[in-house]
Amino acid sequence: MIANLKKELEKAGKLAERSKWSRLARRPFRLVFSFLHRRLVYPYRKRGIRKKVSTFFGLPMTVNLPAGTDIYLLGIKSHSSEISLAHFLINQLKEGMIFWDVGAHFGYFSLLGSKLVGKTGLVYSFEPSHSSLNLLKSNTSPQQNITVVPKAVGEKEGRLTLHEFPILQSEFNTLEPAHFEDEEWFQKNNVTKYEVDVVSLDAFYSATKHFPQIIKVDVEGAEWLAVKGMKEILSSPTPPILILEYVTENQKFEDIFAFLQAFEMNAHLIKENGELCTIDSFHHLQKVIQSDSENIVFLARTSS
Repeated sequence: MIANLKKELEKAGKLAERSKWSRLARRPFRLVFSFLHRRLVYPYRKRGIRKKVSTFFGLPMTVNLPAGTDIYLLGIKSHSSEISLAHFLINQLKEGMIFWDVGAHFGYFSLLGSKLVGKTGLVYSFEPSHSSLNLLKSNTSPQQNITVVPKAVGEKEGRLTLHEFPILQSEFNTLEPAHFEDEEWFQKNNVTKYEVDVVSLDAFYSATKHFPQIIKVDVEGAEWLAVKGMKEILSSPTPPILILEYVTENQKFEDIFAFLQAFEMNAHLIKENGELCTIDSFHHLQKVIQSDSENIVFLARTSS
């Protein structure tokens, strides 16, 4: 199964790198439909349209166009960092493991995790956004090994204000919007604000007793809040593999880096094939990063 998954992922990744004409030849209706909807319909109606698709790993999911257009066209999240992350999860997640997907959006990585951990494994999908939550529940409900947690993740339990954006930017929904404030799309769109329940990862583990082997955190600038709420998990004899999204605008990531180093967690970049290369320092990370965002893997020093 692993070899076939990697083959399908590589095939879709190569198609993502080709010209629009190559993609048009492969799926002409979908490409034309998504283009016309995004350019002509969405700007006026400001509403998404749901489309069911097949992912590269064989499980169906529904996206809300124009969000998730790459999954609609290719069956993958096509940013280079997301392709590398998919390779890494395929390499690392095994039957029976427990995977926490923090910031699950529509459930792409939760579904991939479900496929990899199998019937004896567990996936917990954390998502507080009203606009994403219903679709996440719909996508994951057929998979009995996935539990949706309708909460944000932070340093401690309570309530915080979520900033929810229009569907096109729904992947950016966040507790910490500061690093989006200079973006043109942020200034042009209305932001919906409402309070959501917050749980710390330490408190969640204490309640479930299901210790994860891998945690993926993609919460659009609020990663600092998430890691501060997992001190007990990081202090365990065998802490989980921790994957954090790093965007260049996230001014807190240097603090995150130092915080995790204090727990003897070493940082790594993910190569195209899902293998890792070590990052010595935050300065080193800034020098070698080659895109606007990357997924950084933190491993306990003894397992690096």
